[in-house]
Amino acid sequence: MSTPWTPEEDAFITDHFRAMSIKEMSTHLGRSEGAIRTRRLAIGASGTWKFQWTAEKEEQIRAAYAARTHKDGLNQQALADAVGCSLISLQRKAREMGLTGQWGTLRDEQGRYPSRRPKYATEDDRRKAQSERLQKMWQERPHPRGATGIKHTDEARKAMGAASRRYWESLTPEERTARARRAVMTKMKRHGTAGPVYGKPENAYSRSRGGKRDDLGGMYFRSAWEANYARYLNWLMDQDDIKGWEYEADTFVFEGYTRGAMTYRPDFKVTEKDGRVVYHEVKGWMDGPSKTRLKRMAKHYPDVEVIVIGEPEYRAIAKWKDMIPNWE
Repeated sequence: MSTPWTPEEDAFITDHFRAMSIKEMSTHLGRSEGAIRTRRLAIGASGTWKFQWTAEKEEQIRAAYAARTHKDGLNQQALADAVGCSLISLQRKAREMGLTGQWGTLRDEQGRYPSRRPKYATEDDRRKAQSERLQKMWQERPHPRGATGIKHTDEARKAMGAASRRYWESLTPEERTARARRAVMTKMKRHGTAGPVYGKPENAYSRSRGGKRDDLGGMYFRSAWEANYARYLNWLMDQDDIKGWEYEADTFVFEGYTRGAMTYRPDFKVTEKDGRVVYHEVKGWMDGPSKTRLKRMAKHYPDVEVIVIGEPEYRAIAKWKDMIPNWE
């Protein structure tokens, strides 16, 4: 059984997750890196680590930009290496400091080049101007050389596929994991899940009755089975058999994968009377992705107990439905 997290540990992660790396927080708290990652997601501290700029580093790039000439230019990658940040971070910081103006313009009183980018009063004005520029471009320059409707040849497809495979094989395992993790976090931020169902209803199981339940505090459940199981857990609380439960409270991340299930969010987080935490997964139908998640969960989080409530278990619980209010 894993050691419960203390409020002090949660506060430390919340205060330092942008300034300290996972490894540094793991060393400081004496927890595994996987535990730190999981806890960050659980308490909402899921932003990415950000390079910390200091006055000395800002002055270093300001001096480098001021000393550049039109003839020699500026080696941004070398400057980024000297500062200790990524190239993208350097370029973003230079834009924030107003150091990326066009050649031939005069510097302001602070020695900075004024930006020539148009400024807009609101975001809607910016989007409208962008749309107008694109429409004008498409009118003046339609699809290159009348290629509308033309598809790539089989040879071109094979060449592009080979180039894509060569690029992927050139990456290190760490780079592949990082790319996969960024993709997972982007999907979770946009859709709330790492496996969104594109072009289909939110609920991938057409026979499930997804929706909010008024008797359960207006919470949304993906199926009647999940809603009934929540009512069953409430009944267990009334019987003083469990201390409490939460719905989809924690998300577990599987490191080192680039395909298949890379995250898992159990249906119910149940706290037993003795304080022990057990996760319950309601599965009327065990599909391939669900099997993969459970296998990877057992491999990466062996100390976390997951109980699967399949059809036999659910039918056994349903025998008590007359004693459980609002059973569907």
